[in-house]
Amino acid sequence: MEIFDYLEENPNKSYKLLDVGSCYNPFKKFQCFDTLAIDIAPAVEDVVKCDFLDLKVDEKLSISNTKCILELPKCSFNIVIFSLYLEYLPTPKQRLDSCLKAYKLLKTEGLLVIISPDSNHVGANAKIMKSWRTCLAKVGFSRVKYEKLTHLHCMAFRKSYLKEIPLRWVQIYPNLDVYDEMFIPQDFKKLGESSHKSEPYEIEFNKELPLQM
Repeated sequence: MEIFDYLEENPNKSYKLLDVGSCYNPFKKFQCFDTLAIDIAPAVEDVVKCDFLDLKVDEKLSISNTKCILELPKCSFNIVIFSLYLEYLPTPKQRLDSCLKAYKLLKTEGLLVIISPDSNHVGANAKIMKSWRTCLAKVGFSRVKYEKLTHLHCMAFRKSYLKEIPLRWVQIYPNLDVYDEMFIPQDFKKLGESSHKSEPYEIEFNKELPLQM
């Protein structure tokens, strides 16, 4: 993705990055990032415990006695990463709430990067991806990059300095065939059908991230 090419060209500048659902803090190796890695169940010591859904966004950093982040200051990050995070949330509302929280945490023109698993061909879940773009445009995000890899959707959204800019895109195309919520394919599983299938991306997705770790 071009954003990473740009960052590599500016190695001395520190970009504040929030990695949500980080697990093992893969971005720590890149010196151009000042990374805060959070996860509800950290796998390594340099990932801080935090329930992002319960996180408050206000004016300060607040940490509990158990070293769990409770609050982060608004407009304090250049980049927020949701890598294989939104799919773990059981409802469309929680996914949108997470994106709203990312919007509050980002500085103006900051980036929300979303990586979502999908082993189907590029058009199989196109309506869902268009729906995400529409929902996030209403929040104030403009999509600046989309790439479909074999097992992943990779998207970058910019926090616009005026919410009216991405909203204008929605108004230009009022008859788009989209959902009004941030669904994932599992939401449409029939009652009683397993919502989880053992697919190749579970083993191979790390090979296909747009930035090699």
